[in-house]
Amino acid sequence: MIDRYTRPEMGRIWNENTKYQKWLEVELAASEALAELGEVPAEAAAKLRKHAKVDAARVQDIEKEVRHDVIAFTTAVAERMAAAGEAEASRWFHYGLTSNDVVDTAQALQIKAASDLIHGGMETLANVLKRRAFEFQHTVQIGRTHGIHAEPITFGLKLALWYDEIRRNLRRFESRRRGHPGWQNVGRGRDLRAHRTKSGRTNLRQTGFEAGANCIPGDFAGSACGLYRHSRSDHSDLGQNSARNQALTTNRGTRSRRAVRRRTERLLSHAT
Repeated sequence: MIDRYTRPEMGRIWNENTKYQKWLEVELAASEALAELGEVPAEAAAKLRKHAKVDAARVQDIEKEVRHDVIAFTTAVAERMAAAGEAEASRWFHYGLTSNDVVDTAQALQIKAASDLIHGGMETLANVLKRRAFEFQHTVQIGRTHGIHAEPITFGLKLALWYDEIRRNLRRFESRRRGHPGWQNVGRGRDLRAHRTKSGRTNLRQTGFEAGANCIPGDFAGSACGLYRHSRSDHSDLGQNSARNQALTTNRGTRSRRAVRRRTERLLSHAT
């Protein structure tokens, strides 16, 4: 965001501190969901919730060395856990997740917050236009057609037309914000199957997402809709998790992954 062109409220949604805080919310929700399934020790999830913190400046310093934003993030959180005397619990941080599970889902939470802010501003504008239309309903002005004078109208009528237009814009915005049948998810199709099921749509609604509403066409798909794909970690240097991550990708883990998604979405809905 460019500060000179950004409202403070919108800037706060998209600054680096908020971005990493959203990453942390997703990580903690996933850990707690896995703890409910017995995949992560409940005590470790509780310690992560209590002690895990993140500092944007520290993440950026680490990233200069490791050249990977998520590794820098998890390292910074591990440092805070070690400082709190709970280094062992940090072994379960980022368990079962890959980078996009965290980054895309957190970004979707930011998109939702930004959409709420924009929607509120549009509602305010519509109310002002309606009030001023009545205020100037008898104020005569020159009408125009094809760039020349036409029959007289009132300024209130012009404002009423703008009000009608902004209401249509609001309906269109709301349809995209909450999901529209014409908005197709593409990209990681295998990750989106749950959206097309009744239970998947219900789970998304519970956390404030709608299938299609918070999904950007292209390779920004499953996690952006609040779903988690529990696959093997992308990070070869996180070897301590590799065996546990692999267990989540087996056929045996399919039911667990679905349950993790449901629990994580519910936990995220409370966090936001």
